Amino acid sequence: KNEYKNISNSSLEAYKQNIKKSLDILGTNKISHLMNYDNVLNKLKEQNYSNSTLKNKLSSIVLLLKSLKKVEDVFDININDNIIDKYTIIIDGLNRKMDIEYKKMDKSTKDSKNWVDYDELKKYIEGLKEKIPKKINIFYDINKYQKYIIGYCQLELALRNELSDTDIYKNENDIKNKENNYIILDDNKTIMYINKYKTKKTYGTIKIVLSDDLAFELKKYYNILQDYKNKNKIKNNSLLFDKNGNYYTRNNFTHFLNSIFKDLNKNVSSTIIRKSYLSHKYDADDMIKTSRALGHSIA
Repeated sequence: KNEYKNISNSSLEAYKQNIKKSLDILGTNKISHLMNYDNVLNKLKEQNYSNSTLKNKLSSIVLLLKSLKKVEDVFDININDNIIDKYTIIIDGLNRKMDIEYKKMDKSTKDSKNWVDYDELKKYIEGLKEKIPKKINIFYDINKYQKYIIGYCQLELALRNELSDTDIYKNENDIKNKENNYIILDDNKTIMYINKYKTKKTYGTIKIVLSDDLAFELKKYYNILQDYKNKNKIKNNSLLFDKNGNYYTRNNFTHFLNSIFKDLNKNVSSTIIRKSYLSHKYDADDMIKTSRALGHSIA
């Protein structure tokens, strides 16, 4: 346990789920069956997993086997180092494939007519702030504010479409549904909890502490948002809503996000923003690690 004390609880839970799923695929609950390298690899490959998912499954197996190796006498189990080495070689190969895939995809994205550098996106969002009406009376006004806030969040958090159905609360006691995505505007730190996203089964709930600058903007927005909702009898806790006061669907959010950047005359999507964010902040070797930390694959 001490050897893995730096692994977060959510990561340990992900490893546990990977092991459970792998054993289910093998049709057994016996850990010793993981020592049958050829059978394990063949069964997992039959699932047609992406390189990223297959790598995560095998990494979880290696972590477990290495842990058991230290206490094999206690559990009367023989952990063969050669088997661990075989798994490790496959994992290294998958990492190389993922790196190649990312570089090809990154080049393809940059060659796209819709590519926008991160600094240009940031400058554009800063310009939207200046267009926010001083008085928020009608939906047109609050929609201007929403575009600035959502654009700011997308640039800092590099999400997919998770903001479409995200709630926002002043404090934790106000939370109505912890299964949703939500932001808590705590006095000490503002945190976003992401529960509804593509790879939730792998990574669990993602907890992101927002920057002081974004937290400041969200707190200002929240006060104006609540005033608008009260005047218009909107009873949900949504960060973003349409002209009828309803949450955006994921598909409608894509169109909303495109509309934020329409003056750039480019179809800026969450994918473009994520890739721009990654290439701005990290070199190629770090990009895959960062994409995992953001809770999604590089695709």
